[in-house]
Order: sequence, then C-alpha cells, then structure tokens
Amino acid sequence: MENSKIENKTICFVAGRSGGHIKPALTLAHQAKENGPAKIIFISTAHELDKKIIQQSASVDKHIRLALGNIPRNLFFYPWYCYKLFMATLQTFFIFYKEKPSKIISMGGYISLPVCLAAKLRNIPVELYELNATPGKASKMLAPFCNAIKVPFKQARRYFDSKKISWTKYPLTFKHTDKISQKQSLEALNLFPDKKTIVVLGGSQGSLFINHLMKNMAVDSALSKNIQIIHQTGANDPFNWKSFYTELNIPSHVFTYSDSMALYYNAADIIICRAGAGTLFEALFFQKSCIVIPLETKSTAHQVDNALAMKEEYPEWFTVIRQKDLDKKPALLLETLKTCLFKDSLLRRSSK
Repeated sequence: MENSKIENKTICFVAGRSGGHIKPALTLAHQAKENGPAKIIFISTAHELDKKIIQQSASVDKHIRLALGNIPRNLFFYPWYCYKLFMATLQTFFIFYKEKPSKIISMGGYISLPVCLAAKLRNIPVELYELNATPGKASKMLAPFCNAIKVPFKQARRYFDSKKISWTKYPLTFKHTDKISQKQSLEALNLFPDKKTIVVLGGSQGSLFINHLMKNMAVDSALSKNIQIIHQTGANDPFNWKSFYTELNIPSHVFTYSDSMALYYNAADIIICRAGAGTLFEALFFQKSCIVIPLETKSTAHQVDNALAMKEEYPEWFTVIRQKDLDKKPALLLETLKTCLFKDSLLRRSSK
C-alpha cells in the first residue's frame, strides 16, 4: 500500500506571468521528482512567457493554461472577470477530479485564485509560497484557503496567521557546483579578466528604465575605459545595444533572456538589477555586490520592500537606489557605481 501511494503521487503547481513566480515553482517541482516518483501538473496563465519557460522543464508532465488575467481596475469589467474566474474554477475542478492531486503548491498571483478555490471544494491541501517581503493582494486573498504558508523573508511573517506560516529557503535553481571562477566565466563569454565586469539584469522581461540609465552611464570616458558589460536587455527594447557598446569600445555580452544565468553571475564584479526576490537571492548565493533599483509603480512597490529587507540583513552586499531619486538625478547611478566598483586605483590611473 505504501509503494502504491508513492507511485500515484500527483502534485499540482500554479504560477504565472512572471519568471520570478514560475522558476521557483519549477525548482520545487524538480525537487519533488528527486524525492521520489511524482506526476507534476503545472497550471499557468495563457501568457507566452509562461509557455516559453515551462516547456523547457523536464519536470512538468502536464501543462494547463487558464485564460484568466489579473483583477481589472475598472469596475465595469468586474462581471466579465467574475465569469472568467467561475469558468477557470470549474475547469480546474474537473482537472482535479480526473488527476486527483495530493496537494497544490501556489506561488501566489491571481492565477492561483481559481486553483485554490477548486482545491478547497475538493478538500485538497494547499501550500502557498510568498516569496516577497511584503505579500501582494492575491496572496492575502489566498491565505484563508491555504493549509501552510512558507516565506523566505522574515518580514513577511507578520502578514499571515502564525499557525500556518513557516520560514523556508528561497527555492534557487542553482547548486554549489554551479559556482566556478570568474576567470573561467569570462573566458566562456569571450570577455577580459583585466576589466571590471558589470552585469545588468532587468528581470525576466527586462527594464527599459535601467536600460535608459545605462545609455547615459556608459558614455562616461573614465568609466568606459575600464569596464565590460553583460546586459540582459529584455525582449521589448528594440535598441541595438551590441552596436552601442562596440561604438564606445566597451566589451560586452548582450542577451534578451536566458535560463542559464550562472555564467553571468560568476562573471560579475557588480550587478545592477531590479529587486525581484529571485534576483536578490541568486546574487546573494553567488556572493555578488548589487546596486538595486527596485521597480516602483502606482499599483506596486513590493520590490522596494524586498530591496530594503535585503539591505537590512546583508548591508555588505546590497546598495539600494530609489527610482524617484534617479528621476531627479540620473547621474546618481554612475556616482554609486564608481564608489562601489572602483575602490582600488584602477579608475584613478585612467583619469591621470
């Protein structure tokens, strides 16, 4: 009987619209497979980014895409959203009836709403991973449906029922064998060991804001003579970055998106990045200094809380610059980079 139960173990993961949600879920799915035979069902949105990331994972046995977006801001669209939510819940209910998962693992987000509702109706236990320092609206809405809530930021504990919550390590895709020397990484990327290497990461979809800052910063002559840049530009930026860096005589490696980030982390002297939880914990794993520019919009500021939480706990690795300060003074990034990066005489020699 014990063996039969193990062989028939089915786990359902739900995440979508963000590499920061999907990648940790895939890591947990891979770990579940390593712990014994398991069938992995992955439920996501119908977004192309979801499909692109998930289809590359060998751990997923069945991928189901639900046609459900975020809750609309305009009340006029609420009835349509409620209908879509009902249909997605009904679809998920029958999926669970057929597949009989032993548990649901949610990474938050609105795509989890119909999945957790269906799980509640079928009495299937739900684990919620809230990976940010401050939980989003969706996670707060999901909390009553969850049997357990796991958080990597201690600051998140105050938002949930203490009986449900527990601390967990951030589910990183990397292992200690992924750590290689900076020299080996630079050689693999055809870059130079005698230059300071700046790695620019805008998240799974890139950051036009950080890209704009890089244009202004890279033209500084004292800086450009001594650096090389690895730049994740994102797929939404049509600017020819490779030509731009070539014209400035800056060695570079430019890419839009990659599933194999270890090489870039190992090559870095310093990282300029957003404050997605995954990026911050990955940089910490590789012990790389970061200049963090958290994303701030009218609807979300959770990255600010992520950045400040990491700076509070690991001040030697993280420097935080707010977007509003860069809006007032774009040169602040260049000043901060010089302070962080050129603590030796390299920059002073070039300016003589």
